[in-house]
Amino acid sequence: MHFLGESVALPDDLDRDLLAEVARVHRLEGALAEPRLTPRSPEPHVSPDLWARWQAAHAAGLAQAVRRATPLRAALEALAPIPAVALKGVALADLVYPSPGARAMGDVDLLVRREDLSEALVRLEALGYRRKYPGHPILDHADYHERQLEGPLELDLHQAFIQPARLAIDYRAIFDRAVPWRALGGNALLLAPEDAVVYACLHAAIGELTPTWAPAIGLLDLRLMLSRVGPLWGGFGPALEASLLAGRAEEWGAERMLYCVLELARRVFPDLPRCAVPAVAAPVRNLLDAAIVARAFPPPLEDPSRAEILLRKALFLRPRDRVRFAAYSLKRRVIPTR
Repeated sequence: MHFLGESVALPDDLDRDLLAEVARVHRLEGALAEPRLTPRSPEPHVSPDLWARWQAAHAAGLAQAVRRATPLRAALEALAPIPAVALKGVALADLVYPSPGARAMGDVDLLVRREDLSEALVRLEALGYRRKYPGHPILDHADYHERQLEGPLELDLHQAFIQPARLAIDYRAIFDRAVPWRALGGNALLLAPEDAVVYACLHAAIGELTPTWAPAIGLLDLRLMLSRVGPLWGGFGPALEASLLAGRAEEWGAERMLYCVLELARRVFPDLPRCAVPAVAAPVRNLLDAAIVARAFPPPLEDPSRAEILLRKALFLRPRDRVRFAAYSLKRRVIPTR
């Protein structure tokens, strides 16, 4: 993290191959080539080939942002007047990062209301979008939190952040608090700042803090959101009220997720601004620190075992939510998925 502004000394025998692998696995290549994120430039410390690769990743991020603009606006226009919340990378790259080239991302994620999902899928199909897993007993089930689409964009259309049986979140309240993103479309929305931060933690947690599903770029997202002064979203909308994060996480049942992800983010970025965390009982906090946070720091290059992933999945949930989700999974006779 030395290059991203942390006062972490570089070792005399810097392992360039390991550095390259960390940047690749955790999708930090474009960020490391962004001068507004790296006051200590990596260029003098890495090989010319590696520096060129990171610069190419930054350029590819910029090109991707340009290419997705038109089809994303077309998708939103087709959905109108259905409101759609832009989630994760597409919002962060354009409005929080100093340049879209610094924020690697894959697909575009949009959230619609549950009652609008069927109509939204029909409208997007008219633009050439098709479900990746039609008829799949899990990924295309009516209760599943998203539909993965391919077409003009790789598009994940969400009706929830996570399987509703896992966390019972009030999505009506989320849409009521959402911030209009009028530059993108008349029906385009952004999460309220507090919802955006808690969702970033939730998303990392449902990836069990593994490099495959929750690379360290998500921790950099949190650092930038929590460090922002004034409006969170690129100069418009409200500022983040960090004092509300703990209460919002408790409303969602995600207090353990918020605690673990913020604690890990603080270990990676010691200058992360302090904010109130949920009141997790000391025995539970100690268990979470030992079983999850300590084992995820520093961010690894390989996923833990399936048994450890299932343990993390269980510990992230409150006991009553764990019981409900287990009953749901057993009823459907499926292994819980992210």
